[in-house]
Amino acid sequence: MKIYINESQLETINNSEKEITYYEFNIWVRNFLKLLLSNPAEAEPNASLKQLGLNKKDLIKKLKKRGMLTSDENITEVPNEDDETKKRAKYVIKYSVPRKNFERNMHRLHTEICESEWKPKSVLSDEAEEIRKILDMDDDNAYKDRGGYKL
Repeated sequence: MKIYINESQLETINNSEKEITYYEFNIWVRNFLKLLLSNPAEAEPNASLKQLGLNKKDLIKKLKKRGMLTSDENITEVPNEDDETKKRAKYVIKYSVPRKNFERNMHRLHTEICESEWKPKSVLSDEAEEIRKILDMDDDNAYKDRGGYKL
C-alpha cells in the first residue's frame, strides 16, 4: 500500500506540533534532576524542555511546588585564598529528590506542563455575540413564549 502526500500536506504534517509523551518527558526531567544533583551550578534543562518554555529557574520552581525536589541553602564563611585572616561568604545549595510519590508527581507535572496547552478553545469567539445572533434569528419573538429573554 502506497500513500501519496502532496507538498501542502507535507508542510501541514511538519508544522503540526508533536505531542510529548510521558516517557519522553520523564527522561528529560530525570536527566535534569541528575545534572542538578551532581552539579547545580551548571545544570540546564535540555532543548526540548526549553522549547516548552521552561528555563532552569521555572523548572526548579515547578519541581519544588510538586514536592519532587527539596533544597537546603546555607551561607558559610570560608577563609580567603589570598589572605587567611580574611573570610568571604560562600553560598551553598544542596538539592535532594524525595522518593515518596515521585511517579505520581511526575504524571501530574507532565499533565500540568504538556497537556495544559491542549485545552480545547472556545468554539464561539464571543459567547454573548453568538447568543444575540441566535435570538435575533427568531423574528416572531417565540423565545419570549418559551421563557427566554433578549440580551
